[in-house]
Amino acid sequence: VGDGVTNDAAPIKASLDAIAGVPALLNSATYRTTAITPANNNAGLRGDSRGGSVLQRSGSSTVISANTKDGFRLQDLTLDNDFTATGLSAHGVVLLGTDDWVIENVQIKNFGNLGGSAGSGFLAYSGTGGADPTKNGFASNLKIVGSALGLSDNTNGYLLTDGRYCTARAIY
Repeated sequence: VGDGVTNDAAPIKASLDAIAGVPALLNSATYRTTAITPANNNAGLRGDSRGGSVLQRSGSSTVISANTKDGFRLQDLTLDNDFTATGLSAHGVVLLGTDDWVIENVQIKNFGNLGGSAGSGFLAYSGTGGADPTKNGFASNLKIVGSALGLSDNTNGYLLTDGRYCTARAIY
């Protein structure tokens, strides 16, 4: 719908699941959403532009959890935490044990240490207790604003741990 009021999680997830291998396109609008969890590998979201296509968190869930979904892509959009939502400790994007991911030209706003709650804008880390490092990830032109930057072990703007062959450039 993209009206900034209606929860758009179900139609966005349906698009992700229906067209795995090709990013689902989001027009310039504000999409209010609870958790989006792709069911398939090679899923992704692509907006019109960073700042034009906005996923605004609603509720207490992480916005995008693409755990163990290899080939995940997120491009040309903004994730914004709604300060009025309950459970401020959720994350923007979590890639747990995910390989071959790309996060490019994305802005992540207002996640992190909000009123004492822990959370991160972007997390990519090992699954299964560190036994399965995330591999072949690429983050470029990632802008993190209004988010905590490394204030504690579990409150970060951007956190990549146990990554193998991962590249990050232009993270600001």
